[in-house]
Parts: sequence; C-alpha cells; structure tokens
Amino acid sequence: MMLKRVHLRNFISHKDSELKFDYGINVIVGPNGAGKTSILDAVSFGLFNVHSRGRNENLVNRSAEGSNVVVEFSEGGVHYAVEWDIDRKRRQVRGHLFRVHNGRREIIAGGGGRVVVSEIKKITGLDEHLFLQSVYVQQGEIERLVTETPSNRKEIISRLLGIEDLERAYQLMREVISEYENIISSLDGELKRKPEVESRIQNLKLEIEGLGSSLSSEMAKLEKIEKEISALEVQLKELNRKKDIFSGLVSRRAVLDMKIANLTSNLKQKEAELEEAEAAFAKIESLKESVARLPLMEDYYKLYRRLSEREKDMNYEHQKLKHVEELMGILARNERSYENYRSKNLILGQKREERRIYEGAKEGLIQLERLYKETLEKREKITMNLAQLLSECSLALDEEVTCESIGFVLNKKKRELSALKAELEKRASNIKERIGSVKNRIEDLEFKLSSISETDVCPICGRELNPEHRLRLQEEFEKVKCESLDEMKSLHQELENIEVQKRACEKSLENMASIDPKRVIELASEIKNLDNKVGQYLSEIEVLRNKAEILERIDSELKGLEDEIKGLEEAYREYDSAKRELGKWPSKEEIEAKLDEINREIITISSEMETLVSKLGYRPVNPEKELAELRLKKSEYDRNEPLAKKKGSLQIQVQNLRSEVATESMELERVKAEILELAYDESYHRQVQQIYDVSVSERTKVISKISWLRAELERARKEKESSEEELRQLLEKERERTRVEGFVRILQNIRSAFHKDGIQRLIRARSRPMLERLTRDFLERFNLEFSDVQIDDDYNISVVGPAGLQGIEQISGGERVALAISLRLAIARVLSGKVETIIMDEPTTHLDEERRRELVSILNSFFREGGRIIPQIIVITHHHEVEDAADIIYNVSKKEGFSIVESGES
Repeated sequence: MMLKRVHLRNFISHKDSELKFDYGINVIVGPNGAGKTSILDAVSFGLFNVHSRGRNENLVNRSAEGSNVVVEFSEGGVHYAVEWDIDRKRRQVRGHLFRVHNGRREIIAGGGGRVVVSEIKKITGLDEHLFLQSVYVQQGEIERLVTETPSNRKEIISRLLGIEDLERAYQLMREVISEYENIISSLDGELKRKPEVESRIQNLKLEIEGLGSSLSSEMAKLEKIEKEISALEVQLKELNRKKDIFSGLVSRRAVLDMKIANLTSNLKQKEAELEEAEAAFAKIESLKESVARLPLMEDYYKLYRRLSEREKDMNYEHQKLKHVEELMGILARNERSYENYRSKNLILGQKREERRIYEGAKEGLIQLERLYKETLEKREKITMNLAQLLSECSLALDEEVTCESIGFVLNKKKRELSALKAELEKRASNIKERIGSVKNRIEDLEFKLSSISETDVCPICGRELNPEHRLRLQEEFEKVKCESLDEMKSLHQELENIEVQKRACEKSLENMASIDPKRVIELASEIKNLDNKVGQYLSEIEVLRNKAEILERIDSELKGLEDEIKGLEEAYREYDSAKRELGKWPSKEEIEAKLDEINREIITISSEMETLVSKLGYRPVNPEKELAELRLKKSEYDRNEPLAKKKGSLQIQVQNLRSEVATESMELERVKAEILELAYDESYHRQVQQIYDVSVSERTKVISKISWLRAELERARKEKESSEEELRQLLEKERERTRVEGFVRILQNIRSAFHKDGIQRLIRARSRPMLERLTRDFLERFNLEFSDVQIDDDYNISVVGPAGLQGIEQISGGERVALAISLRLAIARVLSGKVETIIMDEPTTHLDEERRRELVSILNSFFREGGRIIPQIIVITHHHEVEDAADIIYNVSKKEGFSIVESGES
C-alpha cells in the first residue's frame, strides 16, 4: 500500500489542508504544536478509524460543527479513495470507499466504520494493529531497537511481531479457565441437593394418598348435614310466615296506642287554650274606652313637648343677643390701636424683606478674608517650590534655565548626551573587534609555537626546519606575541576609559530623565491662577463691606419698629379676638328676627293644645305619665286580641278531637283479638332457628375443611411436579458438569500451547533466522563494512566486520542508526511481506546533531538507491536537517489558531 493524497477540512487544528505524496522521501516539517501529528491521525482515521484523540467528536475543529477527511492510496496498481464525514452535533461518522480509474470514482462501500474499514482491510491485507506494527514507526522507536537492554529489546520485538499478544492471551486464558472452574464449583454445589430432592418426592407421594382419603370422608359428612338443613328450612319457613303476621299486628297495636295517647294529649291542650281565649275576650271588652283616648293623648303630648322646646330656644336667642352687643363694644374701643399695629407690622415686613438681601454679608466677608489670606500663603509656597525646582534643573543641566527655556535646554542636552553615548558605544565595539583580532593572532602564534617543536616543516614557507631556523622562528613569534599582548593591554585600558565615560553619560541621562518640564509649567500656571484669584477676592471683599454697613442700619430700624409693635400688641389681640368671635355669631338684626318668629310659633302651639283639651274633656295634669299608662293598656289590649279571636275555632277543634279518640279505641280492641287468634310462640321459633344455625355452621366448617384438603392436595401435587422438575434439571446439570470438565481440559491444552515455551518460542525460533537474513540484506544497502548480522535467542545483536564479531556498543552512532533501520524494516517485512510505505513520526526526537546528520546520510544513501524495495517513506519531524534527504517537503505552521500546510522546495 502507498499513500497518494490526504485532504483535511476542519480536522483538529486544520481548516483546509492538502498533502500529495509520491515515491521517495516525503518530509513534513514544522515546530512542535503546529499540527504535524494531526496529519498522521487523519491517515490512521481515514484507513482504520483509529486516532490518538479519544472520542471522534474531538477530531472536529472547535469552530466547526463537522469535519471531512479524504485519504487516497494505491494497492496492487489500483487507485482507491476513502472519504469520511464527522458530525459533532449528531455524534455520527459516515464514510465511503471508492475505486478511482481515469479520474472517475466508483463506490465500493458506504456507511459506518465497520463496513468501510472491513473493506479496506480486505484490499490492503492490513488491520489497525498490523498498520501500527509494520508501517507506522512511532517516536523514538528506531534507535530503541538497538540501544535498549536485551530484555527490553526482546519485549519490543515481541510486541512488533505480535508475540506479546500471545503472552497476553496466555495470561487472560487463566481467567477464562477460572470462570469455567467456577461454573464446575457452582454445579457441584447445586448437585449436593439431589438426594434431598429424591427424598422429598417420596414423602410427597405418601402425603397425597393421606389427603385423598380424608377428602372422601368429609364429602360423606357434608351430604348428611345437607339433608338435616333442608328439613329445618321447611319448618322455619312456616314460623317466619307467622312471625311476619304477628309483627304486623303488634306494630299496628303500638301505632294505635301511640295515636290514642297523642289525641288525648292534644284534646287536653285544646281545652286549656279554649279557656284562655274566653278569658282574653272578656279582657279586651273592658279596655276598649281607654284605647280610644290614646291617639288624642299622643297628639297633646307632642304639642306639649314642642312648646317646651320653643320656650328654651327663645331664652337661648336672648343670651346670644346680649353676647353680640358686648363684642361690638370691644371693637369700638380698640379700632384705632388695631389699625396702627397693622401698618407698623407691614413696614416691619418690608424692612425684613430688605434685610434678606444683605443677610450673610458679615459672615461672607470673614470667610472671604480668610480665603484671601490662605491663597496668598499658597502662592508664596508654590513660588518658592518653583524657584527651587528651576535651581535644581539648572544644576542638573549645567545651564541657567527659566520656565520658558527649560524644555528646549533639556532636549538639547539629551540629544548631545545620546550622541556622545552612541559614539562611545561605537568606539567600544571597534576596540572589542580589535581585541578579538589580537586574541586570535595570539592564539595562532601559540599554536605555531607549539607546532614548531613537533614538526619538521616550516608552517610559513613549507621548507624543512633546521635548529637555527626553528630558534629564529620561535624568537620572532615570541616577539610578535609580546607586542600583541602589550597591544591587548592598551586596548583593554582604552575600553575601560570608554566604559567610564559611557557610565558617566548614562548617569547624566538618568538624572535628566528625572527632570519634568511639565511640572515646571504646571507650577507657573498654578501661580498665575492664584494671582487671578487674589484679584477676584479683593473686589468681592469691597462689595461685602458695603453690604455689611447697610445691614447694620436696617437692624437698628427693625429694633425701633419691633418696640412700637410690642406696645400695641395687647389692644390688637383683643380687637382681633372680638372680631373673629363676632364673625362666628349671627348679626343683631338676625337674632331679633329669630325671636319674633319663635314668639309667633308659641302662640300657634298653645291654640292647638286648647282644641285637644276640649276633645279630651279635661286638661291633663301630667301628660307624660297619663300617656305611659294608656300605652300600657293598649299593649295589653293588643296582646289579648289575637287569642280572643281564636275562641270560635278552638271550640270546633275540641269537638272533633273527642270524636276521633272514640273511633281509634274501637280499632285497638279489634287488633288485640287477632293476636290471640294467631297463637305464635316466639321462644319455640328461636329454638328451631338455633338448631338450624348450628347445622349451617357445621356445614361451613366441613366445606372449609374440604377446600383446605383440596388445596393441600393440589399443593402436594404441584410440589411433587416441581421437585420432579428440579430433579430433572439436576440430572441435566450433572451432564453439563461432565461437558464443562471436558471443555476445561481442552482450554488448558490451548493455554499450554500459548505459553512462552510453546507457540511463542516457535515464532521466535522461526522468525529469528528470517530477521537475521532480512536485517543483513537491508544493512548491505548502506555500503558498510559488515558481512553478517547475528541475533541470539535472548535478542543480543552482533555484527561481523573487519574487526571481527562486534557488539552494538562497539560500533559508531551512524552504524547503530543504520542497523536499527535495517532491523525495523526486517520486522515490517516479516509481518506484511513486501513493504511499500514506511511512516516515521519524529525519528530525530532523541538524536543529537551528529546522529541527525547521520540519519540524513542514511536516508540519502539507502532510500534513494533502494527505492525498489521501500518505494515510499513519510517522515514527520521538527528538525530541518532532514529536508536535505527529501524528495517532497511540506512545511506546517500555525496562523491565527489554524494549521497551515505549504509545499517547500526539495
């Protein structure tokens, strides 16, 4: 299988990336975290639905709802393409596998992962495990094959060959066998119940026979009781008929007794009511005359009360008239003082209103004078600070400055010092270069001096050295070396002087950095603002002084007015009180008119009362008392009148009740005669009923016992059937135990075959010579001087070369890398036949620079020349040295959170 193309859309960190692979070495290079491994995840997911990201939803980029992956590959000269769509929201993965011919795609399979991946496995002859073991070389795995200890190497090769899976199967089968042994133990436990079940079945058979015999006996007993009950039911039927007639007659007798008693009681009550009605009739006849006088007395009493009320009203009006005349006299006495008080009070209000205009002038003047003084003090303090700041700046700048010139002078000085510092740095750099040159010269001289004593050829002219020539050269070199050392010392001294000047320059610049021209301008501006405030305060103080003088004059006038008003206040209050009181009362004329009206009304009432006296025939001495007595008589009349009206109806009711009592008494005598004629005996009836109830109860008990016997018989039969079923199941379990025992023996034989001394040893024994041969064949392609590779049973690896048999630790780093690659390819060949593609993930991770160069050299020498054996290799790395061996290069980087794939130069 060879990879042709990978296309990723919204896959992990890739928004839209495409990579095309071909024969030779394909290199994907980029920094850590750029998204290189995501491409390998796309390949493994596209082919076998496996990846290193956990859930499938994690393959979708955070900014998208779905992802798409296309992987194109060839197998046996046929071009295929597999395409997957991942839906994050639905948590759904759908794929399609196509055969591609002349640019046209023909669908082979579609649907979920199981359908598509199974078809890919058929085409490639690989599954996910074989892919990871033969095609995909993980980080650090290449060199580990030869640098690990023999035991670890054995474990790694066993894992790659799949032997590790056999060992795991051997270990896991112990659990499987244990499960079946547990089943045997469980079956043994259940089979212990077999004797108990067989005994229970025998006991149940005996119990069923006993229950059947008891049931027959009880059925005969029930038949006898049924006959006795039938005879008793006939006798009870006749007794019940007589009892019903007897009960009806007794009930009728009781009703008649009750009815006669009620009629007798009602008759006595009506006779008493008739006596009361006759007495009430006599009473109302005696009260008729008094009741006729009551309306006249009612009218007389009303007029009597009205006359008393009007006489009281007349007295009250006379008192009001007297009070009003007194108030009018008070108003006349105090009218002049009242007017003076009001006019003075009006003037006082005007003066107070005028005073409000000047109120607070004294306090404002005091406060403003205090602010004026504080502002002067603040201005003095800021002026001193400004002078001190300008003095410090002048000292730091070495030039007298003012508020206006400080910015210009500071910038000029900074430019001068910056230029001086740059000049000093340039001079220091030149001196350092000269020092380096002199140092190299001295090292060269020292090398020549050391080599003169060891060589026979002059290092300058190339002639043969004699002792004289060697001595002369040594003297010349020593002289030049001394001159160079003196020059070095002079240059170091000059460099030190420059550094001193540079530090002084930096110190001055640092001091100037603390100078703040804005602060100087702010202080000058603040002084100007304070001068404006002082002028403003002076003008406001003058205005407030004038207002304070006017305020003092107004206060004097107010005091005089307040004294005058105080003298008039008592007369004003008396007048005002009388005026307000007079306003509450009617006028004198209104009161006099009211008195005339009341007098006329009294005359009218007296006339009407005289008319009523003539109708009564006398003048009541105490009208209120006489009216109360008449009302009592009227109340008594009203109370007796309804009862007197019932007199006639009560006489008729009494006559009817006497007739009804006589009729009901005759009916009662007839009922008593019928009861004697029936001759019903209630005690005999109860005796027969008791005998019947006992028989019914006995029958119920027998029926209950029969039901119980039938239930017990049914239970025993079911228990017998259940026990027989249980025995049948136990016999089946006995047969099952025999089968499981045989199966456990088979599993133990299979497990023994998976043991390290079984199939594992056989695979190692058969694969080791093949690994030796294939590793040797691959290693020969590196053009190294090794003639053989040997791998023993413990996977110790040795090579045979010009130096004889050598262990891994005795060969160079490059030779170890070549040996590791050869061994890895040999393992891949053993697993999958002809290897067409190898994917290496970060093969240079744990290699130093020298080893990386050697790996590049190996890739160049082996894969280009040996392309017929390994047509395609894909390398993922963050070391750019590998690019030197590449046929195709892809650079992976991250921009704005997305991985970008760009084609590089090969």
